Amino acid sequence: MSAPVPDETNAGGLAQRPATSTSTPPAAIPARGSTAGSIATLASPSAPQRETRASAREENPPSSVPMRQRCRAMAGRLAPVVRGMRPPEVWETGRPSLRQVWHYAAYGQWTGQDTVGRILGITYAVLITLPALTAGYYLLWVLERPARLAAALALTVLCVLTPPGAFAAHLAMDAARALLT
Repeated sequence: MSAPVPDETNAGGLAQRPATSTSTPPAAIPARGSTAGSIATLASPSAPQRETRASAREENPPSSVPMRQRCRAMAGRLAPVVRGMRPPEVWETGRPSLRQVWHYAAYGQWTGQDTVGRILGITYAVLITLPALTAGYYLLWVLERPARLAAALALTVLCVLTPPGAFAAHLAMDAARALLT
């Protein structure tokens, strides 16, 4: 009942024993505690492979590629990302309407239909994008003409002079103070 012994005479590297009636394991099955046939043994590189890898590391140190080539390669990978972060052309191109923003969130090709990404995109559009764009577009509309700005300021002053307007102005000032501190 001993483990098979290595032998150079056969291809398997294990000595062949005659079959007996005792319960010894066949030669192809490794004995208990042996690492032969384990995943770690099969996956580990042989000695010539280790030597080849070590010599390749010595011949090609990590800094053998010139810095200029590495920088160009990095710039090539970052170029599409940077192009996507470019601000819009506000001088020549108008901003999208609220309907276009909603249509893009609900039906655009940026993600598949009925996916988690689509649900999150629609939620973001409803809770953040559309309210912020609405307020921003009205503010831009007021600021487009000096007459609109003067009328808006006069209306704001008249509203603040009323009790509900003063209360709303007080709340707005408290909110602004809380955000800034």
